[in-house]
Parts: sequence; C-alpha cells; structure tokens
Amino acid sequence: MSTPFVNPSGQDGSFYFIDIVAITVGKTRVEIDYKSDIRGTAISTWAHITRLPLVTYTKLRDEFKLQMGTNYPAAAVKEFSIFDTCYDTTDQSSITAPSMSFTFRNKVTVDLHVSGILYVVNSTLSCLAFAQTSNPGGFAIFGSRQQRTLEMVFDVDNGMLGIGQHGCA
Repeated sequence: MSTPFVNPSGQDGSFYFIDIVAITVGKTRVEIDYKSDIRGTAISTWAHITRLPLVTYTKLRDEFKLQMGTNYPAAAVKEFSIFDTCYDTTDQSSITAPSMSFTFRNKVTVDLHVSGILYVVNSTLSCLAFAQTSNPGGFAIFGSRQQRTLEMVFDVDNGMLGIGQHGCA
C-alpha cells in the first residue's frame, strides 16, 4: 500500500509529508479535510506521540471519549501535561479501548496497535496517545508510537511512502 508524498506550502523539504484523509475510532469514521484541517502530516521518528491541529485533534479526542464512555473514571495529569485525556485504571488487570485506524490518500488504511492508542503511564493511569500541535493551523506529525508494527518504506524517487501492516514486531 502506498500513499504519495505531498509538499505543503511553507515547508522547506526537511521532512516527508503525507495526507491523512480520515481517522476511524471504533466503527466511527472521523472525516478530515486535509486541504484545510491539516496542512500535511510529517512522518516522524523523533516525535514519539502523534500531534494533530486543534480541529482534527478535537474530533478524534471527542469520539474517543464518547466510545470510552464511563468504563474508567477521568483522571487529571500534571506531570504528563502533553496529555489531556487520561483515565484512572487503578485495580484494572487490563484496559479496553476502541480500535483506531488512519486512512491516507490512495485509500491506504492502517490499524494502530493498542500501544499507539493508549499510553500507559503507570499501573493506575492511561492516556490517549495523541496530543494537539502547538500551532493550531499547522501541520500534523505522525509519531513513532503510532508507527509501531508498521513497516514504512520511503520511495523518494517515486514520491511515495509504502506502508506495510504488521511489518515490524
């Protein structure tokens, strides 16, 4: 499966960018207008957590909260201030979260591993493993945590990113 690289305006070519078309949480597809909501998505090995502009992040977070329901009490986190959606998982032997997948251009859809959906801070706290970008109208970053179990092949000559599901263990 391959999706084309894009060159968002205002970028100097230091990163490889692709477009996110939708994010599916459970069975709900959250549509993204990649021409206005996100000005390109940088593929990153240095940013651990995926960061999304405000409009896109809010859609994802709100749908995630809706599907998590009241299974776990909400928890405030000061020491991990990048996260704003956390849950108290005290006395839980396992945590159930909705599935999540990203759809890129060319109908390339990849399922995220649970570790790319929930960040387990410790035995009593788990957080949605996404954050809002500091620049609301800027580009997104597809972080290394969400790339776990994906094989990413940069075909620079042909301007494509190949993505293989379950490529890395």
